Amino acid sequence: VFHQWGQRSGTMSSPLGCWLLDRGQQNLMPDPRRYGRSIKRLGLAPAVISRLPCIISREEVYRLFALAPMPYRLMFRWSLATGMRRFEVCDLRLDQLPSAEDVGRTDDGLLCLDQLRKGSRQCRLYAPIALVEETNWYVLVDRPQSSAPEIFINRDGAPISRHRLTSVFRNCADQIGSKATLH
Repeated sequence: VFHQWGQRSGTMSSPLGCWLLDRGQQNLMPDPRRYGRSIKRLGLAPAVISRLPCIISREEVYRLFALAPMPYRLMFRWSLATGMRRFEVCDLRLDQLPSAEDVGRTDDGLLCLDQLRKGSRQCRLYAPIALVEETNWYVLVDRPQSSAPEIFINRDGAPISRHRLTSVFRNCADQIGSKATLH
């Protein structure tokens, strides 16, 4: 049905979609133009992607990191190195960081963290040792004193929100002329 829709709408041409339309299998999925919004409301029509992801170059990444103030630079690195979403980086807690002993015991360059992911799924993530060590250093030296369990907090001791993280990233990306998003 997806390939048929892509072929019929002209959004995505595929051999399977072409074959289905040529075969006269046009009634597998109702045409949203015929039924109006009810098809979309029921979730029967595929969502239309208005903006495709863009890949940024290594140079752009370095420039973004150079412009970002701490702790946002470190948060960007966590997102890039582990694939964590914005809310996951913002919710990263002190008790999740591997200890110095854990760092010394690893021999493959990666450390394991248990993380609550989208959909409330508990997953294992692997972070580079250098990133964990830099984060431990940030906590010991630069992090404002607070009893908050989150690693990344603002000057007032409150956790940094994903909206603030996104805003700082957008500001840095705008400064280098990039259309990239943290998402």
